Amino acid sequence: MLELRVLSAAQRHVVQFPGERLTERATPGRERNIRDLACHVYQIAEALLAAVEEGDPDLATRYNAPAPKRLAAWWASLPDKSCRQTVSTYYGERPLHELLERCAWHSAQHARQLIAVLERFGIAVDGPLTAQDYAGLPLPAGLWE
Repeated sequence: MLELRVLSAAQRHVVQFPGERLTERATPGRERNIRDLACHVYQIAEALLAAVEEGDPDLATRYNAPAPKRLAAWWASLPDKSCRQTVSTYYGERPLHELLERCAWHSAQHARQLIAVLERFGIAVDGPLTAQDYAGLPLPAGLWE
């Protein structure tokens, strides 16, 4: 599952940051620091699980919750991986496959940002995501959009 690849890559990348730099802004002009950006990558998956498992349509409020550890277990136990079942979101009833794509590209966008910050620090990225990983995702053209 693409979302799990993105989260695994982000996990590899986050541990590469020097601890003393985690409180620096990820990019000039934005309030989010590196630590919060890294956590946000996982909060997106938590919001997905809240929508699917708990029927919580308010994805945005979950983005500031603790990082998730349940996504892989949920996927392994999901009986219908076609993901055609519907999920309530703040923008209406949507098919699960659509929500999965939305969460995957959202996490992937922030994982790209983490890679860019590592590169700006002159740190070689351990196993960066590739164009193949991003293939088919409707990512924003700009890195910080």
